[in-house]
Amino acid sequence: MKLEESNNLSIESEQLLIVEGQDEKGFFAALLKYLDINTVQIINVAGRENLKNTLESLSIITNFDKVTHIGFVFDAEKNEAKSTFQSFESNLKKIFPAECIPKKSGNVVKAEIACGIFIMPDNKRSGMLEDLCLDSVKHTSLFPIADSYVQNAKMLQSESDKEKYNIHKALLQTYLAGLPKICNTIRVAVAKNVFDFENSVFSEIKKFLKDLYL
Repeated sequence: MKLEESNNLSIESEQLLIVEGQDEKGFFAALLKYLDINTVQIINVAGRENLKNTLESLSIITNFDKVTHIGFVFDAEKNEAKSTFQSFESNLKKIFPAECIPKKSGNVVKAEIACGIFIMPDNKRSGMLEDLCLDSVKHTSLFPIADSYVQNAKMLQSESDKEKYNIHKALLQTYLAGLPKICNTIRVAVAKNVFDFENSVFSEIKKFLKDLYL
């Protein structure tokens, strides 16, 4: 698995996966390895706001013309997946022909270049990678304890702080803190097999990756 930082771009594979952060990079490195897909170069753009500049940089880098597959995985955040997808679509149209761009998130188009866009957590809801990971552990006895703690902690905050409170990240961090294994980030958690990739909540993202790269 090849991993690249967006501030030191080079293309070393015909298959690229563009993600927005270090945790995403670690998560997908583990998931692709689990799927026995070992030919994908993962590029971390270090924030969605850097996507446009990263795409422009990629398009003029040596060997970009040799890229045959490219995938994008980003969080919906507070928006529904559809509106997040539309913002990506407008950026991609500046780089790729229209026939190479999927019409909806979760789909893969195989034309001049194979291209797919996946909006976390499930191409429908608002949210992020943390929500997908949390979905996979909701059945555990630790989850309701972590959830109760986070909900109570939020109640103690001022109204202005509540608006800034990222309950998705707080809940996952609290859950990870309660494990016997020391896991303070998603990328550490996946390395220690905290999330079971056989869980059905990962079916859609696994299908997306296999459709795109196999």
